[in-house]
Amino acid sequence: MMHSTSRHNTRSTERLSEEIRQPRSRSRGREGVPTAHVSPQQLRTAPPRQENSPIWQEPRVRRVDEEMRRSSSQNRLLDDGYDSSGQYSSSAGSLFRRYQERPGREDYNAQHATLDSLGEGVRRMMFNKPPRPPRMEDCANCGRPKSSEGRSSALEQLERKLGSVEYELRQHKLETNRQLMAKQHELDETIENLRLCKSNADDWRIRFEQSQKSLDETRQKEITLQRYLEHLPTSETNEQNRLELRHLRSENERLRDRVGRYQEEAGMLNQELNDKGKCLNSSKLREEMLSEELRKCQNELEKFADSNTAIKLQRELNSTLADKQQLQSDLDNAYKVHELLKKRLKMAEDKARNESVINFEKSSREEETIAALRRDLNDKDDMIGNLHMNIKELSSQRESVLKQNVVMENRIHELEALNTKEMSKLITSLLVQMTACSDEIKAIVKFCQQRALRKEPDLSLMLAARSSSPEGTLKENISIKVLEDRLQDIRALRREIDDLKDVICTQYAEEMGDNMVCNQQ
Repeated sequence: MMHSTSRHNTRSTERLSEEIRQPRSRSRGREGVPTAHVSPQQLRTAPPRQENSPIWQEPRVRRVDEEMRRSSSQNRLLDDGYDSSGQYSSSAGSLFRRYQERPGREDYNAQHATLDSLGEGVRRMMFNKPPRPPRMEDCANCGRPKSSEGRSSALEQLERKLGSVEYELRQHKLETNRQLMAKQHELDETIENLRLCKSNADDWRIRFEQSQKSLDETRQKEITLQRYLEHLPTSETNEQNRLELRHLRSENERLRDRVGRYQEEAGMLNQELNDKGKCLNSSKLREEMLSEELRKCQNELEKFADSNTAIKLQRELNSTLADKQQLQSDLDNAYKVHELLKKRLKMAEDKARNESVINFEKSSREEETIAALRRDLNDKDDMIGNLHMNIKELSSQRESVLKQNVVMENRIHELEALNTKEMSKLITSLLVQMTACSDEIKAIVKFCQQRALRKEPDLSLMLAARSSSPEGTLKENISIKVLEDRLQDIRALRREIDDLKDVICTQYAEEMGDNMVCNQQ
């Protein structure tokens, strides 16, 4: 479109320069009056005007002159950093300067300067020339003066330019509608991802509560068993207390590791929420840029308010504004959901932190209790000699108690093994789902890059991403190498997303520059 516009400008410039520089060829009529050469097509398409009225007073000439003045003033505003409405905008000035500084811009500047000088010469010729008596001799049964041939051809050229500008405006409107549909699709995908994150967070919260409940039940059983064993004044009590101390220490370490894993998962979820917030901010920026573009289109449409095309364009603009408001409401809802997820995640982090502090305090109190029990055991060792006679009577009771203790320990180990197996399965399933999501997002980013570069999109990538089943890659154990590979894939995906953002910004700047070229013409 840029090359066709430049060729059209060049041809228009050459024609106007030839018409101004060539002398007027006139021939003498029968009565000695100069007669201008007028073609039959110009006679048929020439609009009627009043008799004895100068050509610079015609409505078409005045309208074209006003359009040329308005475009030149608008270019000066954009060069100084003002938008089409007359208000200061740093983005408008920077984009316009960036467009003017691109390669090949000097040819466009020279063409526009030539057009401005030719238009100024035409205006000076039409407005500064003193009126003279019109020549009323007809040419080929035409009621117009014969001296208007050059000016009517110039007006036809200007009308052709006006038609080309209207055609480019329609093309730009179609492109804007396509971009709005693409932004709507991206917003729907973002909302769906936010809903999926919310459901995953709720599932993890429910699982965490279940694990906490089972842990509390296990601790209650351990406390009951400890109270029961404290009343057994035997020699095996010391060894049993030592085993219990080791068990409590291992339980404390296991709980600390579990709290650390929960904190790492919370950090990963927080990172995902931050990424979604960045996506929302980029969507807001795109929506602001689209609103600015719509405002410019509305200002351009005000120039053609007296035609039927302006009415149609106004209706289409109203529908576009309604779609924009709907997108704005959807964006606000997505932002509210994002804030709610952030608050819930913060509450979960605070809860996990408080529970870790409580567990640490409980472990310290249990260690103090064990130290006190050790002192009591030292005192009871002195009493063992006196209680040796009672050992035979309590041996049968001790055997029954030891059997119950073995049964309880086996039950505790079974519960711990079951809990660890379920957690490993859940973590494996989460990793598989995240891998499937990253593959789908990668396919979508590749599709968007091909569309932004105006290439033929490869739909097989998206179909392959959808057809692949994430459950088919489920494994029982996940190694650190697999996790590192997944992390590298996610980082590469983020780099591709950044490249896609740069391509979209560059394409948008070029389209803004093309629109400014159309406005100048």
